[in-house]
Amino acid sequence: MSVLKLILPIPPSVNKYLYPKTVRNGNKTYVRLAETAESIKYKRKVKPIIKQEIIDQGWTIPDKTSKVDIHVDYYFNKKGMDPNNYLKILYDVFKDVGVYIDDDVAKPQTGMVVIDKYNPRLELIISISKQIGVFKNKEDRDNFISTYENTMPKRSFVALMKKLDESRITLDVYYNEDMGLEMINRE
Repeated sequence: MSVLKLILPIPPSVNKYLYPKTVRNGNKTYVRLAETAESIKYKRKVKPIIKQEIIDQGWTIPDKTSKVDIHVDYYFNKKGMDPNNYLKILYDVFKDVGVYIDDDVAKPQTGMVVIDKYNPRLELIISISKQIGVFKNKEDRDNFISTYENTMPKRSFVALMKKLDESRITLDVYYNEDMGLEMINRE
């Protein structure tokens, strides 16, 4: 299935995810980041929930070239909570349980942000994005190809498309808000 719906408890803030820990190795002392007990406890709590929902809803992990849209509605228990601080732990859990291969494919989309002190939670709808590389969708990509594939040697165009499909803007293209992606005329 291409949609996964989850209702989860609010995770610890990113400010409570990691802490600096001093480590000694012989005569050397260094600092590394370690996970807090609060974040470990949260992960233990939600991993089985998410794994079961993956099975129940028939979610299949997208390939590494697909982007994943993550729509989040926040139901916080009090005012002053910053929605931007509550996704990192979840994104790491999603990777661990197989929602996606890596969190660099996640495209967050904030929905509602409200106060619900009686039932604080996050409601998430996760779906495979229509975005293909730098293109908004397949139609956008196909239009670019039909417009520009004969404007340069085939080998160069194939190399350009590989970069664009990997979400890399190059010196040969620019993004025009009205028209989408366009080639730069270098003549």
